[in-house]
Amino acid sequence: MNKLKKARLGLFASICVSVLVVVIAVGMSVGAFSGVANTVMENVNIESYNGSSSADNMELGALVGPDVYSNLRVHGKFVSGGGILYASSSLSSALTLTAAQVCDNSIIYTLHASGISNIAMTLPATTTLFNGCLSEQGGQTSFMYCNESTGFAASTTTITAGTGMDMFEPDGEDVVIEDNNCAMITMTRLDLGATDLKVVVQEFIDAY
Repeated sequence: MNKLKKARLGLFASICVSVLVVVIAVGMSVGAFSGVANTVMENVNIESYNGSSSADNMELGALVGPDVYSNLRVHGKFVSGGGILYASSSLSSALTLTAAQVCDNSIIYTLHASGISNIAMTLPATTTLFNGCLSEQGGQTSFMYCNESTGFAASTTTITAGTGMDMFEPDGEDVVIEDNNCAMITMTRLDLGATDLKVVVQEFIDAY
């Protein structure tokens, strides 16, 4: 076999190998998106959904850690969680919440002792709150609900700002939550010197 033929055979073999690699790569890509869709977002969220509700084909998801520094797209219903805190079954004086109670719970029930018409519920100082949740940067937001559920017609819970926060209420309203009403308390970190947190209190009444 002369040198020219050897060169041609070598070139042909190289082309065949290259084509084979491309075919395998394309086949793997097509297979990955047929039947089961896999989505990778910014290297932080991996989901697999096959459209089936079978226990054998559960939806899977993963985050690499508690912090995500990119926009997060959720292709489905988003549910956030948290605990329920029954502050006490017989509050007779002011209640000061801890940072852990605020960070770990989504609903706080205040229950008065018999004959106690009003209590003040004070939010934790930002120095402790920022060591729990809202610990990263300005603009972070968290919220919770406070239920005034004593059952006494004249009982109320007054929401009081902790040190380092500024409190807001709807125009014409107040931060005194009346019996069987609930308030949504929204907290947004500001990082603006002495005032570190904006707190918005909105009271709601039972619809029925």
